[in-house]
Amino acid sequence: MASVSRAAKALDDGVLWVGGTSGLALTFFEEELGPLPGERWVCAGVDSSAPAWLAGHASFVRVDLTSAESVASLFSRLPHAVGTLIFGARLPLVGDDAHATLLLHLGTLLTAAADAGVHRVLHISSVAAADHLRAQVG
Repeated sequence: MASVSRAAKALDDGVLWVGGTSGLALTFFEEELGPLPGERWVCAGVDSSAPAWLAGHASFVRVDLTSAESVASLFSRLPHAVGTLIFGARLPLVGDDAHATLLLHLGTLLTAAADAGVHRVLHISSVAAADHLRAQVG
């Protein structure tokens, strides 16, 4: 139980979930774990406003991963500092140009995170966690 307490304490310095308006985030916040007491969460997504289900769970900041300006300014627009970055944004299945742009901006995001004092980075994949791609494609 002590390791759970240490893990929970590590998130007290704030968490930013980029791609945090996805179905995976919805499952996390509503059905599975959700934030523990004392944790401060910010979800960032391309949506123009926070999805209704996010209310009461986390703050919301808009980010467009195809825009250098949006990515570079993300940490200055957060309501509080964060020590953990969760990246769970799915790259679109639209071709090489979009992937190249997103990968370039992912580098910008990681540099900005380091500059902002982020100590932990976690990449998550809903496909790896739930294997829903087969059902979507099938």
